[in-house]
Amino acid sequence: SGGGRSTIELLAEKGIAGVVAGEEMAPAQKELFMDLGIPVFSNRSLPVQRIDNLPFLRPDDLAAARAAWEEEVLARRARKEAEKLESLFQEYRVERKKEVKRAQKLLRENKAASE
Repeated sequence: SGGGRSTIELLAEKGIAGVVAGEEMAPAQKELFMDLGIPVFSNRSLPVQRIDNLPFLRPDDLAAARAAWEEEVLARRARKEAEKLESLFQEYRVERKKEVKRAQKLLRENKAASE
């Protein structure tokens, strides 16, 4: 299909402003485009008109799709930050439980040694 990681990175290097996909894109590909700051639109959400076999977009349609994409990027960023925080809290809870268990074990050992 030609839509692998290296192709996406090449498109990014070329400075493309966005992609209008004719078919549903694999989530990993869409994620990479998003990571590179390149919007991906489906041809259902952004109608493409063909004139003499050349693709054209209405500027208003493109502006609306771009605004929706930017909102999606902000929501994704907030979701990733929330996931990162939750992961940190989870890691802290696990470490804290280990510390409590070690302290309890130490107390039991000290109590047994003093008896």
